[in-house]
Amino acid sequence: MGPGEIVCLLGSNGAGKTTLIRVVLGLLRPSGGEVWLFGRRVDGWMPHRIPRSGVGVVPEGRRLFPKMSVYENLLMGAHGRAAPAEVRARVEELSRRFPLLRERAGQPAGTLSGGEQAQVAIARALVGRPRLLILDEPSLGLSPRLCLEVFRLVREIHAAGTAVLLVEQNARQSLMVADRGYVLQKGQVVLAGTAADLRADPLVRRAYSLAEA
Repeated sequence: MGPGEIVCLLGSNGAGKTTLIRVVLGLLRPSGGEVWLFGRRVDGWMPHRIPRSGVGVVPEGRRLFPKMSVYENLLMGAHGRAAPAEVRARVEELSRRFPLLRERAGQPAGTLSGGEQAQVAIARALVGRPRLLILDEPSLGLSPRLCLEVFRLVREIHAAGTAVLLVEQNARQSLMVADRGYVLQKGQVVLAGTAADLRADPLVRRAYSLAEA
């Protein structure tokens, strides 16, 4: 990935998408190859060093702390790096982009709807001002309307200068926002190219029902 790009990683369940993310985040050791972030080789790093190097993550299923308030969930995104006043200022800044954060600040995160939880999870990942945001199936379990809202947020984040790795099964929407993409099958990259190239590829069109895309 280059700075400021949106790159999508497509693949069905079991293709290896989440495993790849876990390798990048240091949660799994790679059996081969290397992981580089911002010019540094990071495979072998302890997992806590990865987010501190400038990576934000929205994990599959969002993984909020359900009994903690929305505000407390957001504080978890700071990774203990910033002074409390700086974190509060960052949360206030994000509240202008996500009004929900102010409206529901004291509400337990587990009582929010799926779409609301998606907003909180994305905002939490942005608290640390990441240079790279990794989104693992952000549209999972959401209605079509809320899916569109999530992809709108992806565009906004990209416009603000953050690179985005978008890991999804929703190929139609992913290829509408991405610059480039990869298709993963059984742990192997089987296709790669610009978003336009992948939208036009017969295999992708058949696999993801893009006949009218």
